[in-house]
Amino acid sequence: MVRSSIYEDIAKRTKGDIYIGVVGPVRTGKSTFIKRFMEEMVLPNIADEDARARARDELPQSASGKTVMTAEPKFIPERGAHLKTAGGLNMNLRMVDCVGFPVEGALGAEENGEARLVNTPWSEEKMEFSAAARLGTEKVMREHSTVGVVVSTDGSIGELPRASYAPVEEEIVTEMKKSGKPFILLLNCKTPHSDEAQALGRALEEKYGVAVALVNCTELAAADIEGILSLLLGEFPIRRVNIDLPAWIPALGEDHPLREGIYRAVVAAAGELEKIGELPRAFEMGMGEDAGAYFEDAATDLGTGEATVRLRVPTEKYFEVLSSLSGTKIANDAELFDAFCSLAKAKKEYDRVAGALADVERKGYGIVMPTVSELSLKEPQIVKQAGGYAVRLRAAAKSIHMIRADIEAEVNPIVGSEAQSEELVRSIEASLGDAPEKIWDTNMFGKSLYELVSESLTGKLAHISEDAQKRLSETLERVINEGSGGLICIIL
Repeated sequence: MVRSSIYEDIAKRTKGDIYIGVVGPVRTGKSTFIKRFMEEMVLPNIADEDARARARDELPQSASGKTVMTAEPKFIPERGAHLKTAGGLNMNLRMVDCVGFPVEGALGAEENGEARLVNTPWSEEKMEFSAAARLGTEKVMREHSTVGVVVSTDGSIGELPRASYAPVEEEIVTEMKKSGKPFILLLNCKTPHSDEAQALGRALEEKYGVAVALVNCTELAAADIEGILSLLLGEFPIRRVNIDLPAWIPALGEDHPLREGIYRAVVAAAGELEKIGELPRAFEMGMGEDAGAYFEDAATDLGTGEATVRLRVPTEKYFEVLSSLSGTKIANDAELFDAFCSLAKAKKEYDRVAGALADVERKGYGIVMPTVSELSLKEPQIVKQAGGYAVRLRAAAKSIHMIRADIEAEVNPIVGSEAQSEELVRSIEASLGDAPEKIWDTNMFGKSLYELVSESLTGKLAHISEDAQKRLSETLERVINEGSGGLICIIL
């Protein structure tokens, strides 16, 4: 139920007591707004008939014209309406009405040509009506409300022009900002959907930096009020932003350009956030092609001020990263499946020799043991032994033996004089100190140092002829199968 969830969200943020302070210049429709709000949203939810009747009798009066109708701040209903939402949340809701700040042209501040004096609970002496109206409105803003609705108008609802309201409206918005309480600006218009009203609403939103709702208070419906409350919730401070990314993005290395770019853009977009309502625009503007991800949507828990932002990474970017990491071109799901099968097969083969490779690194010798599928059982034989007969079972299998052999290579480039040789040595030593990996790019007579050393190493490895390799294999077989513990090697 939409209206219940909205109430619950506000109640969570205000600890169960909702005091909506309705402030603004005089003659803007504050009392009309409160009356329609109560009739549409509050009275139907008051279960007790007597309490509902009392609340209806306490609704403020409203009328057209220039004369100020409200005389003092008023809590509506007087005792607060105890509501229980469909979600099981209990709360107390009260609207706080006030006179408002006086505007030029409004009637009621003077009597017989002189300033009208009124008794107030804030002073033992009588106060001018205008001063009392201002003081009462300030108290509603600062002391009595938990959230605020500033009601103003475009000048189409009565006999006073927009110019009479504008300076007072700005003053009240400034005071509400000082109070630190969430609030919105409600612009009461005869035709809220007109181009003129919409343009004014956008201008005020940009000027004040708060959400603006355009409505006709006399025709206010439940759907309009729900929209107003949603805007009001958007003015609450945001407390936490959770980011929902495709699972493979966090799995990338911390220094991966795509991950770095997305994280940097997220921090920048979230860094300036203050209110819940700012979130979608901040991420729509902050994310994009340069960031590597796009804003998809946001799920907001308005009761706690937490939001979860979902970001989307283009599919082509996904395949681009896979291609880069695997060294295999992958452009679609079919190619991904083929690459997966190929890499899975390669991993299976590698897993078989991984232990032997580790042993080679550790002690210089590693063995890859045969698997069951590689065993071949030879034909059983009956053999005579002392005192009886036995069955000889023989199996054969291939094992792989890895031997580490450290190779030394030597390069003796002729550079000329002794001084030139010393200069080359100093250059090489400097490279070793600053950037050791770059030394291999050092140019020596048209070839890099890496190419020269590589040629020397390759030449040494080529010295082991195919025949010598075969003899080494046969010798190792005899040592293993005949159980000989000794080995004499003669190098010719």
